[in-house]
Amino acid sequence: MIAEIEAPDLDQQLLQARADLASQQASTRLSEATLTRRKTLIASSFVWMQEIDERTADLSNKKAAVNSGQANVQRLEALAGYKKITVPFDGVVTARDTDVGAPINAGGGAGPAMFVISDISKLHVYVNIPQTYVPAIRIGAKAVITMPEYPNRAFPATVEASLRSVDVPSGTTRMQLGLDNPSGELMPGGYANVRLSLQRDAVPLHIPASALIRPERLARRYRGLGRPRIIQDRDHRPRSRPRCRTGVGHFSGRSRHRRAAGRDRRRRSRPNCWHR
Repeated sequence: MIAEIEAPDLDQQLLQARADLASQQASTRLSEATLTRRKTLIASSFVWMQEIDERTADLSNKKAAVNSGQANVQRLEALAGYKKITVPFDGVVTARDTDVGAPINAGGGAGPAMFVISDISKLHVYVNIPQTYVPAIRIGAKAVITMPEYPNRAFPATVEASLRSVDVPSGTTRMQLGLDNPSGELMPGGYANVRLSLQRDAVPLHIPASALIRPERLARRYRGLGRPRIIQDRDHRPRSRPRCRTGVGHFSGRSRHRRAAGRDRRRRSRPNCWHR
């Protein structure tokens, strides 16, 4: 028990109900004794059968009243049992919204809780998993949890349950992990980093090292390409042109000797590049 509520009105109602029940029980015993005596006088014809029937009906009514009084007393006793606040498990009080002498509203379920009890021997960690990785995380999978207050430590956890539905706004599925905390060093309500081990059905793709092109081989293969060479333009001035990688190269400028106009136009339409 962590607290006890004082309810004087309820206590008085319970006392009154018990007194009414005691009165009803005494009246029932008297009616039963009277009926028994009347039945002994039937053989000597001192009582009528109608009187016996009336006494029997009166005894039945009084027994029903006793049952009603007992039910009322049990109801009030059940309400009085809520005056003592007990906890069904061992834990730590992590929140308290009341104090000694504060009024408590009976039957008001919309208010804040008076006490919040947490069992910190085993914590539940809730993680939002993206939809892509949900099939690869199964019940019983192992996880590693790190806390900001313990940067050099890792705590093992196990996947215990899954919500099995996707949250539309975030596109994630919530999963529950179990984390043993026997020493109580981890506090409930905190944040942590979770690393889960994925279990995929498909075999991963392996690429041999011989199939990869190393950067040094690629540099030797294309060494020399893209270097400029000095050529002459139409005005007989040297300028640089990159080499051509298409396999065919032509000069685009005019030579030192004068050429025909048609041949010169055809040469100008060809690519401006130099072949190695």
